[in-house]
Amino acid sequence: MKKTILLVAFVFVTLGINAQTDNTTDKGVVINGVKWATRNVNTPGTFASTSEASGMFYQWNRKKAWAATGDITGWDSTTPEGDSWEKANDPCPASWRMPSQGELNSLVNSGYSWKTINGMNGVQFGNGSNTVFLPAAGYRLGSDGTLSYDAGWEGNYWSSTQREFYFESAYNLYFNSGYADVPWGFYRASGFSCRCVAENYVPNSLESVSANEVKNVVAYYSITGQKLKQKPENGIYIVVYDNGTSEKMAK
Repeated sequence: MKKTILLVAFVFVTLGINAQTDNTTDKGVVINGVKWATRNVNTPGTFASTSEASGMFYQWNRKKAWAATGDITGWDSTTPEGDSWEKANDPCPASWRMPSQGELNSLVNSGYSWKTINGMNGVQFGNGSNTVFLPAAGYRLGSDGTLSYDAGWEGNYWSSTQREFYFESAYNLYFNSGYADVPWGFYRASGFSCRCVAENYVPNSLESVSANEVKNVVAYYSITGQKLKQKPENGIYIVVYDNGTSEKMAK
């Protein structure tokens, strides 16, 4: 009996089964003043086991998780309601939340490249040591929950922001091997991946680009990702430059 127990323990350790026992916390990576989780959301309130794992899919402003592979039943094709992703429906673990449209734009502006990690294709965002990998998990069609044929070739990640004037749509990050953007939005009933950002994160030191680099301000955003009409006179805000970089400022 003792030998059997030791053998089972050896197999579990060797195969890496349950090697990461806590999937409710994440070290996070700071990119352009926003702290990003290093893993996708799995079941509500948990992260996937690794950065390259697909996790599960979610419809916009709904907390029900759907498998990223295989057939499913019970899909709800009705348009999710709401004018933002409500806290009660947020699938992120505690102290994390769904990113805004502005935060996804900031991630794209940090730079990106197509990568393959442990057999999973995806895009690595950021530069230097501050990078996150988002797997190209594909998505589920809003009409019936059928899997797209794009798993491994494109990624779709929800923001918390609805699309103006097209209330059946919400903004999302889309990428493939040569392109990444937060475009016109997508049908809310679709099943997309989710990548969280830290709630109420304020960096110890403000990030900035080289002082020798010529850059012009193109936009100001609030810390929650809302575009501002002018430069704030006080508080914390994000500045976006025409060279594709951004930085968090405080007054």
